[in-house]
Formats: sequence, C-alpha cells, structure tokens
Amino acid sequence: MARDPQIQELLLRVDLVDLIGGYLKLTRSGRSFKGLCPFHAEKTPSFHVYPTDGAKPGFYHCFGCKKGGDALSFLVERDGLSFQEALEQLARRVGFELRHTSSEGRRKSQNRFELLNQCQSHFRANLRHSERGRAAREYLERRRVGSELSDRFGIGFATDAWEGLAQLLSSSRESLALAVDQGLVRKRDNAPGYYDFFRNRLMFPIHNAAGQIIAFAGRDLSGETGAKYINTPETDLFKKGRVLYGLHQARARIKENHRAILVEGYFDAIRMHAAGFEETVAPMGTAVTREHFEALERIADEVILLFDGDPAGRAAAARSLHQAWDLNVRTLVALLPPGVDPDEFLLAHPKEEMESILDLSQPAFAYFVDSVVEQHGTDSPEAVRKTIATVFESLSEVRSMSALEYRLRELAERLDISLEALRQDWTQFARSRTKRKVGNVPTEGPIGAVSAGEGAVADSRLREARRGLHTLLLQDEGKMEEKSGVNLGSHPRARERLKEMLEILPQDAEDGLALFLKAYLEEGQPSARRVWDERGADELVWEVEAILREERIPENPLRTLEDYADTLRVAHLDAQIRRHTVELRAAERSSRWDDVGRLASRLDELVKEKKSILSKCREVR
Repeated sequence: MARDPQIQELLLRVDLVDLIGGYLKLTRSGRSFKGLCPFHAEKTPSFHVYPTDGAKPGFYHCFGCKKGGDALSFLVERDGLSFQEALEQLARRVGFELRHTSSEGRRKSQNRFELLNQCQSHFRANLRHSERGRAAREYLERRRVGSELSDRFGIGFATDAWEGLAQLLSSSRESLALAVDQGLVRKRDNAPGYYDFFRNRLMFPIHNAAGQIIAFAGRDLSGETGAKYINTPETDLFKKGRVLYGLHQARARIKENHRAILVEGYFDAIRMHAAGFEETVAPMGTAVTREHFEALERIADEVILLFDGDPAGRAAAARSLHQAWDLNVRTLVALLPPGVDPDEFLLAHPKEEMESILDLSQPAFAYFVDSVVEQHGTDSPEAVRKTIATVFESLSEVRSMSALEYRLRELAERLDISLEALRQDWTQFARSRTKRKVGNVPTEGPIGAVSAGEGAVADSRLREARRGLHTLLLQDEGKMEEKSGVNLGSHPRARERLKEMLEILPQDAEDGLALFLKAYLEEGQPSARRVWDERGADELVWEVEAILREERIPENPLRTLEDYADTLRVAHLDAQIRRHTVELRAAERSSRWDDVGRLASRLDELVKEKKSILSKCREVR
C-alpha cells in the first residue's frame, strides 16, 4: 500500500469518484459511492468507491470479487495500461508535473499512446493530402460524410504504399518495435525491413473510455480483398469483445438520456451521431458480447439494438440477445425496413422517422420469442416443443432465478400454455443439461472423509478471521471504547488471546499477521499501523481499508476477538490432527507399537480440544 511520495501526492489530487464515474453509474451509499462492479458480472452493486480522506488517497473495493485498488490500479486493470502509462494519464488529468529522475525516464515516457497518436496524425495527413487522399475523400463524399464529420470522428487514410507508415517510423527503432507490437507494421519474413499492415483503407481510430486511441479499424477501398474491414490485432489495450466504437463520445449523452443505441457498423454510428442520436455505439465488427452489454449496463437504464429489418439483421439481433436476459438494464429491439441500415435510412428520411422507429422498439425477449415462433411455428405439439427448446437454450445461462421466472411467465403467455407445465419442462431441461455437462461423477467420497464443502467453509472462516483481526485492531480505539467500553490494547484477556495466537501463527505467512500482532502487542496500534502501511497492496489491504472507512465496529469487540482466536486455534489443531494421523498410520504399517500408543493418545487429546472449542457454537463475526 505504501507509494512513492510523488505518486502519493498525485493520488491525493485525483478525484477517484469522478474518474471511475466515467466508466459506470455511481450512487452515494453512506461513506462511499456504489455501482455495478466493472471487473465481474453482478446483479446487485457491491463495488464501492471511497473518496480521498485527508492524507489518504481514494480507493475502490468490490465486496463480491474482492478486487480493490487506487486510481493507478484501476486504469491498469480496466484499460490494460502499463503502470507508467496510467501514471502519466493521471498526471495529465489533474495537471500534475511528474519529476523524472533522468533523461532515461523521459525517454521511457514515450509510450504506446504517443505512437498511436503519431500514426493517427499520419493517416489524417494522408486523407487531407490533395493527391494521396483524393480517392478516400471521394469515397467519403459518396457516403455523404463531409469534412466536419470526418474531423469529428478522426477518420484517416492508409495509402496503398507498402512502406508509408513504416518509413515514417524508421528513424526510431523503439517506435518501430512499438508499431510491430500494436500490429500497425510487420517485419518482412524473407527480407530486411518492415511493411504497413493497413494499405488502401479508410482508417477509423478506436478509443478507450478515456478517449485515448488504442487501435485502428480499416475499411478496404480497393474492392479487391475479401476482408472489407480489418482491425489491428488484439493487445492488452484492445480487446474487440470489450470495446464499443464511439463510446467515449457517446458516454455523456448516454448518461443524460439514460439509454444507449447499439448499431452494427462504424458508418451507422457516425450517421446516428450526425442526426443527433449521440448515444449511439457499435461493436468492433463482431457479434455483441456480454461484456458489451455490461459496459452499457453500468451507464444506461435502457439499451436499444437497432438493426436492419432483413433476415440477416434480424438474425444478428437474435444471436446477441441471450446475453441480456438477466442484466440490470432494459433491452429493446428496433427494426428498420428490410435492406436498409441506419446510415442509409437517415440519408433518405428525416430524423423524426428514426425517432418513431426507436419509439416503437419491442422488448427484446418478446422479439426473440416472436422470432423463434416465426421459425418453428406453434401449429403442432412438435413445433411448440422446438420453440420451447430453442428459448430454453437461450435462457440456459441466466443466473437470476427471479429473472428466469419472469421469462418463463412471458413465454407461457406467448405460447398460451400453463406456467406449471413450462416449469416442469424447464426442470427436465436443466437436469438433462447438467448431466451432459457433468457426466458420471461420483457423488460420495470415502467414509470419514472431509467433504469439499466442509473444507471450503473452514477455509472461508479462517480467511475471515485473519482479515477480521487486521480490521479489529486497526479500528479507531477511541470510537471503539466509546461504543463498547473496551480497549483491546490494554485489556488483559484480549492481550492473553493475542499472545496465544502469536505462538501458533507461522512467522512467514503471506498476510504478515504474526508480524502485525507482534507490533501491536509490543508497541500498540501506531506500530501495527506502520507495519500495515508498509505491506504491498493486495485484496486483503483494500477489503480491510474499505471496512475501516465504513467504521464497522462490533458491538462486543472482546467476544469478536475471542471468536477469531478460536478459529485460528481450530485451524492449528486441524493441521496437527492431519500430521499426527499420517504419522500414526506410518507407525502402524511399520509395527512401532510404542509410537502407535503415544500418537493415538496425542491424537485423542487434539480431537477433544477441537471439540471443546467447537462446542461453544460461536461463529466468526
């Protein structure tokens, strides 16, 4: 958790709520701001952002997936930035001047974003060039994309020269290496030198949520290649299944209108923005993924899929919808006339007609069921079974039972069959699917074996106890004493139990609990806090800090401490019982009967001690 003083100063200036609020909806919740976690799928918000508090920078923690960190780790985790890139982005955001210790530090700051911006300048210059960019400008004119729109979306042009970009970057070995890593140029296989990946293509820059260029898409202008659109290869910055074209420009309008419009192509998104529908985004030439839906779910209340009304467009909509059934966002489908995409429609019709189409959007599940009914029909029991099987398969990944129940009710009403019959069919479907997944797995272990479930519970309690001890001993001692009348640092029974724990804890444990307790016992809470602050940032740190910010002080701190001590003691006894059991069996096999008697007696003592502790029937709180 300890940071370089310069970095600490920078983090104190960052408004973390504002930074993370650019990625997802946050609402005030006590001392924190809460939203849906950007690192895992969830229905109920468990992701908390804690603002800067005095000399402590802001941080985030998810009580679901346990991810936590500060502004730097958020940009590294969420946007795939290197540490240096994240550092420089934050510095630019707050106008903070980073003090590099050497010219080498400045040279290293020439990062991937600067290279991608350099490539963007090259593509833009090509488009503007009177000769080199003529064909591309004429193509844009035919598509009725004027200079204002091309400037707004940064459209450029890669000429048909094999070494246009490669030659531009050839003066810097570092730039060439970065360009190869980003997939913009490639090294020749059988000859020295490099060549351009994009040739004779209209270039669309792809941005991350912060508006930084992370990749490019190229639209072929030659008509001689099978791939109309190609993207730069995926990197740690760019994942097609996570990125939505135009999201950095649409984000503010999405939040303002509480809705997002999802179209299929780049030109569709550009035309929608030009017509005033600035909440429009598009996938990267791939099917819409769950991560796309989740990115929109965090900032919108409603998502409209706007596709061509022909069979291909309807099929594209249907393929994507199964990922939206249990999201916390209303999903709708709007269909254009057959054979017309949003770009073509808006070129031929006024904006008001597009608004009418959006107003007539159909709930996504109803649209999907109608599509399946249209495919299979309902005029016979066999047709109904096919329809039900197709819809069930689409619902198979739904995690929320309430959402599933709602969908089954909708399906029953649409097919005019009883909900009870449909539930029975679903139960059979779910069982059959489970058998296909699991196969013939034995359900019982050897007699006397500890089940995986019991082991998991014990491990969970042990983790809770170790985390709880850090949290309990770092709580504000004045507030704890005011609330409970107990000061753990001076209470004789508390100190006795802490010493007992210190005796059985391994000194090299990853969480440093033994060192932490030793500091607390010898020099009090300030010393323990110094030990805590010097440890590296990890999931435990952010979870403990989140609980401390919430000031969750137990009603009976001494009882809570005793429970934690008992949990650690039971874990220690379990380890001894396992070791003595192994030694006892070895002694029996080698007929060392004196050892057998001694080990059996000791094993009996350990089991009795464990039972005595467990008989208290306390659970770690």
